[in-house]
Amino acid sequence: MVGLCDDGPVSHPQLDSLPERARTALRDLDIHGVGLEIGPSYNPIAPRSAGFDIRILDHSSRTGLVDKYRAAGLSQTELGRIEEVDYIWTGGPITDVIPADQRFDFIVAAHVIEHTTDVIGFLRAATDLLAPGGVLSLIVPDKRYCFDRLRPLTTAGQVVEAHLLPSTFHGPAAFIDTHLYSVRNNGAEMVWDRNTALHLQLAQCSWDDARHTIERTVDSDEYNDIHRWVFTPTSLELLLSDLYHLGFTDMRLASLAQNNSFEFFATLAKADLAPDNAGLVANDYRAELLARMTREESAVTMPAGREPVDAYLARRSRQVRDRARAMLARRS
Repeated sequence: MVGLCDDGPVSHPQLDSLPERARTALRDLDIHGVGLEIGPSYNPIAPRSAGFDIRILDHSSRTGLVDKYRAAGLSQTELGRIEEVDYIWTGGPITDVIPADQRFDFIVAAHVIEHTTDVIGFLRAATDLLAPGGVLSLIVPDKRYCFDRLRPLTTAGQVVEAHLLPSTFHGPAAFIDTHLYSVRNNGAEMVWDRNTALHLQLAQCSWDDARHTIERTVDSDEYNDIHRWVFTPTSLELLLSDLYHLGFTDMRLASLAQNNSFEFFATLAKADLAPDNAGLVANDYRAELLARMTREESAVTMPAGREPVDAYLARRSRQVRDRARAMLARRS
């Protein structure tokens, strides 16, 4: 397949030069076509340096990204992986910054969908941008193996509501959940692997911080980044199926893959036929997915608190009494 925006010769990507993660993400794609990578920053999946005919969409120019990540302490090698940005996105539909006549044989988006304000809008934009037979490749953080471990899974209802009641920015819900349900390794270190189960603790958080988040994000006039949506492999499969049968997306799940890491891989393609929405909900299929989701989450447990409940209550009672005595002492 040749992309509609392709004016040059067929590309010859060098897959052997890529890490396993990238090879997994690209395995079901026509890598010799013209691609679009969304938000690669300093870690592109399909880099031009490996022979891909790729266009890049990111939130800043290459110069801006280099300055940003240099300030964050990245090495010169990592900064050198940042490629020239073709389309700079600063909000709204990504189709607004890409010429209307351009189409792509594949789209790659690593750790993008969980940050979007509108999942349905994102999927529809991908449908519009793909050439016939094109594929969308997603790399998605698996909530079981990252700091989202204790957060509730995203539902179709939440995603549909976000689409029908659109907002340019994230509201307070995801920020509150992140404050109150995030986990850290040893209570402090960010969790991005499968092997910290014996050291996980809830992240330190104050009630003042949580309240401030609510005030800061209600009617916000700026974008604050967050994992708004939370997935396991099966929960994403169920979400896509529900959205398809509700008529909110033409994209269907083509494949799912996992490796021994904190993320999973999903490829989506446009359905050949419209869904039959006249009949009953296919609850046998959905019930099986829901049961599988329960097994996915129960297979990864959260260590219990080290302090028994009665000891915790006794300690908190002493703290309250001590605080009351200190306040009386100051008044006198």
